[in-house]
Amino acid sequence: MHFKPYMPESAALTFKYDFASHLLGAGVAAVAPIGAVVARKALGASDFEIALIHSATFMGYFMSLLAAGPSSGGRKMAWAFWPRFIGHGLLVLVVFATSSMLFTAVFTISNAVMQMSLPATTGIYSSNYPEKSRGRIVSLLKMTETAFLVLFTFLGGLVMNEQPWTFRILFPLAGVLGVAGAVVFSRIRVNEPGPCGVNDVEGDQSGPRIGLRSILSVFGANRIFAVFMATWFLFGFANIMTRPALTIYYVDPEFGVNADYFQLSLLTAIIPNAIMFATVYFWGRIYDRVDVIKLRGILQLVWSLELLICFLTNRIEFLYVSVAIRGFAAAGSSLIWNIGVIRFAPPREVPLYMGIHTFLTGVRGIIAPHVGIFIKAAAGVHAVFIIGFAAMLVAGFWESIRTTGAVEPPGRRGIHKERSVGAAGETRHTKAAIYIHPGL
Repeated sequence: MHFKPYMPESAALTFKYDFASHLLGAGVAAVAPIGAVVARKALGASDFEIALIHSATFMGYFMSLLAAGPSSGGRKMAWAFWPRFIGHGLLVLVVFATSSMLFTAVFTISNAVMQMSLPATTGIYSSNYPEKSRGRIVSLLKMTETAFLVLFTFLGGLVMNEQPWTFRILFPLAGVLGVAGAVVFSRIRVNEPGPCGVNDVEGDQSGPRIGLRSILSVFGANRIFAVFMATWFLFGFANIMTRPALTIYYVDPEFGVNADYFQLSLLTAIIPNAIMFATVYFWGRIYDRVDVIKLRGILQLVWSLELLICFLTNRIEFLYVSVAIRGFAAAGSSLIWNIGVIRFAPPREVPLYMGIHTFLTGVRGIIAPHVGIFIKAAAGVHAVFIIGFAAMLVAGFWESIRTTGAVEPPGRRGIHKERSVGAAGETRHTKAAIYIHPGL
């Protein structure tokens, strides 16, 4: 693709290393969605272990609160590099996973550690990629990663269908490639004053302190961001709550699906990610032009259809349609999840805002899978689906109706905006920032 019209030369070197890192990290991205189904089908993991695997990523989001403060103080690259390096490296231990308990432990810790890099990575994107084209640049990176993810998962599904034990080779191989990707990413030079290398030790490393008081302070000063986080929390809780139930629904013979490894790879990774690949660039262009809150609300309403289909039928062809819908909605949602908070945060506070975002995602992600398993035990798997569907509808309508128009997209702003104030006709300049002014 032709990048020059919207990516300045200053961002080209960052893109070069980021692109290579995404290629190498695609293996880890490929094994992440199939971890739970492998644990259930190959190792007979319990409902609790499935819920724990699904909460692993979100444990990392919770821990990202620890990383957001230091990464705001000039240590972005260190906090982006080491969690990736360690988390990916831990996947090598899957070669020794002969029980569901050991596999669950390794996979859970690995995924949790990896996510601690997110606040710093978002801060690097804010510093190094221009605002007007950031959505398109990040979407191109995700397209590349997703294309290789689909390829790796397709091949892995075929191999595991013939030899189920080969997951003990595929997961460690993905980990080794992920470590290499982390090393490549560490070569990016962060465009900000002060140190930015992995081994830098000078400069302010403390950043803002993050706790309940600072979260409430941000929400009090930026009410639109608070509403955005509240609606996302409701939708996210409903979505995450259904993931363990869907894994069990796909795998266990009693529900009538009883998918084999290749069908499971289609349901959990290949189809949704192929649709993401086909649509994420489209969503990136939309993101750069429209109200991010309204866009998020529409995506939530579309995503809810996945659960409605699962509630109504267990026929595999309809389940393929349901995960295609999820992939379509997730393409835009993933983009907003990764860089959407940049629309709300002052430039130097992007890691703080992203830390709050990932922390709240972690809170719901740790609790919701177990709530879903509890509902399954009490009322059945279909009750999980219909409750999740209803909650998604509420979140989508709330976000679309109550907060529409609150965030002006960067494509509709100039470098500076003048408006008349007072009878004397005096003017004041409002900087076209990438955040919502606390007074709005």
